[in-house]
Amino acid sequence: MSKHFSNIFWAVMQSPSALPNNGHQDCLVWCMLPTAHTRKISSRSVQRGSALLAFFLVVSVAFLALIVSKLGQVVPPQNKSDEITDSALQAAKAALLGWTVSHADLPGLLLYPDRNNTDGDYDGTSDCPSISGNTSLLGSLPDKIDSNSANFGNCLADQNNSRPIGISYLRDGSGTKLWYAVSQNLLVGYPGSVDPDITTAWLGTPAPFLWLKICSGSGVPIDDVAFVIIAPGPPLVGQNRNAAAPAVSNFLEGIPNGGTGACAGPQSNADTDVNLTFVSTPQTNTFNDKLTYVTKRELINALVVRVINEIRSALDRFHSQYNEYSDAGDNSGECNANSNKNRLPLNNTNTNSGCQGKGLSSLPTWIRSETTKGWFLQTTYVKNSADQVTLTLSNCDTPFVFNWNNTTKRTDVMPSPLQCRKLAP
Repeated sequence: MSKHFSNIFWAVMQSPSALPNNGHQDCLVWCMLPTAHTRKISSRSVQRGSALLAFFLVVSVAFLALIVSKLGQVVPPQNKSDEITDSALQAAKAALLGWTVSHADLPGLLLYPDRNNTDGDYDGTSDCPSISGNTSLLGSLPDKIDSNSANFGNCLADQNNSRPIGISYLRDGSGTKLWYAVSQNLLVGYPGSVDPDITTAWLGTPAPFLWLKICSGSGVPIDDVAFVIIAPGPPLVGQNRNAAAPAVSNFLEGIPNGGTGACAGPQSNADTDVNLTFVSTPQTNTFNDKLTYVTKRELINALVVRVINEIRSALDRFHSQYNEYSDAGDNSGECNANSNKNRLPLNNTNTNSGCQGKGLSSLPTWIRSETTKGWFLQTTYVKNSADQVTLTLSNCDTPFVFNWNNTTKRTDVMPSPLQCRKLAP
């Protein structure tokens, strides 16, 4: 198509009335040709021009139709729905992980799901269950703690940190709320009586309860999963979500054969079987759940970042006041001026002349209150010099080196980003 043809074609498309009228039967042909030659056109030329124009118009229309059809294929409805679902799953995962890592009192601990057998509805609050066993570990994804529940004392002690997670708006591509399952290892209270010790030590010791498992449908499961977030998708045949509080089976489903080992035989996301397995396989007409998850290693690595940053802040305050880092503490956290290597120097209650101030007393309670377990017991503190400290965590092969920066007047930590490059075992 010539440049002349293109210009005239788009002019005609935009304003047909702009065409001149010279009495010819086919004005479009006249417009396509240079004005100086119009009077020499024979009827045969006009016919050839009309045929050529018709050909160009047919090709142009076909080309435009092809473009429109291709544009429609860029983001078809199903792909758009999948994109919304994937975004919702990732946003929920990040929000829940961020919520627990930043918890003021008990970082690493999680909420019970929102069940329909405690308050009779999926109301967005974490239900503190009065039931034991795995049935309390699966439900709708909660946005906050049910502090009005009669069983509140059995759940996450969050009176000082009762804030929404910020995920109440999230829905999958079908507009359905997300679902959530959590390992009992990350829950406070009923049916346990002691707060879990969620530290790097857990990576090398057996957990008191089962972790979740993910079955792919054709192999061994993914073990040691901390929590799972599931997008139910639109209701399938036989699922009815119109009741006040529909059963789990109206949202989640399973597959007839899950693979080998713990995944052998039928597997379902709608139950909390003895192995706490969940299914992640391609969608079919009878299975349309999609899920994401966080393993205990991912969770603990995120907690390591929080721990290191809390210690950095305490060291910043100490060095700013005394122009050096503190000497090491003993096994109880008492500062010992004769030791440059042992535990975190939490206190200087004996006013040891070789120690300064009150030690790292500004560390949060969840790091410093327990000297028989928790992060204090998992941390080795080494004072290399007045301006350098090295920390190591149990089961983490990465030493974290703290260096005082005289320019910024704060502590720099290496390596960056902060993480255990290898976690045992």
